[in-house]
Amino acid sequence: MIDHRVWVGALLGCLAELAVAAETPAPVASRTQLQQALTALNAGQVEAAKSILRNLVAADEAAPVKAAVAPVAAPAPAQKSVVATETGFDAGFQVSGYRYQEHVPGRGDFMHLSGPKFGITAKGTMAFRDGLWMAGDFRFAYGFNEYRNYVKQTKSGIPDYLWDVRVLGGKDFIFENVSLAGRSFDLSVSPFTGFGYRNLLNDARGSYGNNTFGYFRDSEYFYVPVGFTSRLGLGSQSRVSATFEYDYLAFGRQISYLSDVGPRFPDLANDQNSGYGLRGSVFYEQPNWSIGPYFIYWDIDRSDFSARAYEPHNQTVEYGAEGRYRF
Repeated sequence: MIDHRVWVGALLGCLAELAVAAETPAPVASRTQLQQALTALNAGQVEAAKSILRNLVAADEAAPVKAAVAPVAAPAPAQKSVVATETGFDAGFQVSGYRYQEHVPGRGDFMHLSGPKFGITAKGTMAFRDGLWMAGDFRFAYGFNEYRNYVKQTKSGIPDYLWDVRVLGGKDFIFENVSLAGRSFDLSVSPFTGFGYRNLLNDARGSYGNNTFGYFRDSEYFYVPVGFTSRLGLGSQSRVSATFEYDYLAFGRQISYLSDVGPRFPDLANDQNSGYGLRGSVFYEQPNWSIGPYFIYWDIDRSDFSARAYEPHNQTVEYGAEGRYRF
């Protein structure tokens, strides 16, 4: 028969070695109990030594186990692409050349207005998930024009005031590491559509000589813009953006205040429901500013008749430069 003291001693020896080899030293209470068990065993008190060992094992099983868990760093937020539409507010200033002309069959260039324009712009953009975005932009422009008609009557210093308000929505499609001219660039294409309202007030009142007088004109366009913006990343912060847009004229109205000429002339309101516009721009952009050229073109067909009068087929061309600051 195996002596109990032999196997208990061997067991205590193993426990002691495990306690020494463990990375975390055994608790003081456990070491004390082991010493007590060894003392009891040497004194021939085998049952007492076994009882101490049972209590030690029971206490160890009841103790909570604390696992060493390495701290996990929160994942860094994904960096947004330099060619993506960004949330922000932009304010800008424009300088442009402007020309409006009317065409009447048999008289060619019936009349035209031309001159410089100075404008301010504001645009607020909100970017959402999955590349979706919405924007609202506003433009006001002011200028002085020179009038000239087909019989070469002229008048200078004719003021006009232009408002253009738009609400747009679109989506970014981003292509990374596109190879162009042996280099890799990030590229995006962002189609959009929305609704726009343009209002032009032209104060042409006054005498033009030869018993000819001008009058106040109020022009309104309600239109649907459809277009796209493409951006090419030039680095971690700079990019070039190009925008092209087609504007479908949904409804137009031209009000001519002929009563400014004399009380015997009625004011006219002519609807213009056929026409279109084009506009485009190219901007070099940094995080807080951008600059570039732009153009705006309108081609509006002849209006309906009102009091046996109509608004002729007309075209508007504007080209200039704009600088913007982003807040």
